[in-house]
Amino acid sequence: MRALLKNFSVTYHQFIFFCVHLIILRFLGISYSGEIAYVAAITGVVAVIVSMRWDIEILVRSITNAKESFQKGFVTILLLTGSILFLSFLGIIIFDLDDYNFLILSGCFVAMNELMCSSFFKRGKIYVYSLLRSLPAVFLLILAMWGFSPVLTWLLSFVFTAIVSLVILNFSYAEIFTGIMRIKVKKLGLKEKFFPTMSTLVSALFFVFWVILLKIKAGEEAAGIWANSIRIFNSPLTFLVVAISPFILSKVGESEEVSKKIKNYLSFWFFLSPVILITIFLVIFYGEDIFDIFLANNIEVNAFIFLQIFIVGVIQSFITLS
Repeated sequence: MRALLKNFSVTYHQFIFFCVHLIILRFLGISYSGEIAYVAAITGVVAVIVSMRWDIEILVRSITNAKESFQKGFVTILLLTGSILFLSFLGIIIFDLDDYNFLILSGCFVAMNELMCSSFFKRGKIYVYSLLRSLPAVFLLILAMWGFSPVLTWLLSFVFTAIVSLVILNFSYAEIFTGIMRIKVKKLGLKEKFFPTMSTLVSALFFVFWVILLKIKAGEEAAGIWANSIRIFNSPLTFLVVAISPFILSKVGESEEVSKKIKNYLSFWFFLSPVILITIFLVIFYGEDIFDIFLANNIEVNAFIFLQIFIVGVIQSFITLS
């Protein structure tokens, strides 16, 4: 029973994030919530680019390679973030893109947090993993209610979390940083990481494209409807994906044959198919009523729109884990 609760704790942060976003939606409005979704989407793309999926590499490789993967991931994040920031400074001079530096820095700290969380998970520190996953949501709520802008709220939430993560990691596994300064850029293997990064990037960019398009064409409220629809209707699927995927990825990493890796991955999605079908039924017949429960004011949205958004969310989850 204790082992079950320990494994189940990987989902705690998902529940906390869900509640925090609903509180923000309820008290600060759908426009503020939509702006948070916009910031989160863009920083998510930046995080994928600068991390080159080293966080996943830690999970799918053996524990003996965890230190090497962490160090290469850490150096990669710093190197690529510095390069992107340099280019963004040119953008500020030419195009006056002030907020983009905050978004890039947010992506950097999101990537660092993902990398450190994967390191704790690989070492079996599930409770620490869950804590570090939950902290951004707690900081997000405090800063949002304090009156910070969505951009600064998101950035500071992950800055504070990254500081806590680094302190805990240094006290728990100080040796993980030993020799990190001796890593050469040529040995990072960034070419090999290109295609795994691109597959995840396609999924992330798809979501970003729609959020930005909605914000430009219909305003922050429409972006908020899109983001919160995915948050509400995709939450059961997301909950299970978050709960099971780290274990599946670790299992995939232990399999030597490619056929077994594919079989484990497809079995995972076959297991999730009943949840997807039940959610589709609920969205079609009760989607509008369910969405209205979480809003302070009623907004007319057709159930068919919710269904399309849900399916896009499912596709995004599938591609992200591919």
